[in-house]
Amino acid sequence: MTYADRLNRWNRWYDSTPEDWHAHIALWPLAFLGFINMQLSIASGFPFGVLVALGLLVIAGIRLPYTRGWIKPGPDPSRDEGAHIVFGRADWIYDLNQRYEAMPEDRRFFVIPAILIVAGALNLWLTFAHGWVFGGLFLLALLAVIGVRAPFVWGVIAPPEKVTESPLARAWVHDVNRWFDEMPRERRFWTTVGVLGVVCIINLPLSGSVGIPLALLFALELLALILIRAPYISGMVESPSRRLMPAAPRRIAAETVPPLVISASAPVAEAHAAEA
Repeated sequence: MTYADRLNRWNRWYDSTPEDWHAHIALWPLAFLGFINMQLSIASGFPFGVLVALGLLVIAGIRLPYTRGWIKPGPDPSRDEGAHIVFGRADWIYDLNQRYEAMPEDRRFFVIPAILIVAGALNLWLTFAHGWVFGGLFLLALLAVIGVRAPFVWGVIAPPEKVTESPLARAWVHDVNRWFDEMPRERRFWTTVGVLGVVCIINLPLSGSVGIPLALLFALELLALILIRAPYISGMVESPSRRLMPAAPRRIAAETVPPLVISASAPVAEAHAAEA
């Protein structure tokens, strides 16, 4: 019997009991835990309320998936077998994992190590420069990777429904990249340098007056540029049905303009020929 089968069985048993018993079933175990916790607190200085809090978490972990509809019954609903847990739709997590699975094997191998290496390097710089907790950012990145991959691998998230319109954020990212690509090459270079330069100018006075770490805004802006540009270059962002931003102005060279050719209509040409 799986964990989902046990949760389904316990919740069905709870629902089958008389309604007057529901409060007693939940409160008396908590009262017993509170009594034990109080005795431990008086005798050995055990933290007060810890066992009660753990009891509340256990009850919530048993009851919440059932009431939220995350436990799907098996082929025979009358039997407590074959149940599985499926959380609500998380389209961006499912889509991100699908794109990760669609990568070639050699590229997929370097994705997660690259994320952890970047987080570790940034954490190392923050630790030496500003006394940041060593390994804290690395552990957060590791937890984020596990939080994104584990639900997909375990099959506890439902696939997204088919949509005909790209999400607003994805359409915005696509339009920003397309607007950038439509610029002339020299303007693209100076746009990138200008954005980073403005951020550096803002970061310098903030570092001296407020104490913001030097080059922190520059690093965040560089990371934002990579996050906006990389999905478009790798083809992860699809083209939306309509553009949210106008096209970038283009410089029209004289040699690209077709020559103007004026031709007379057939009756006019025949009249001129008869006069001649």
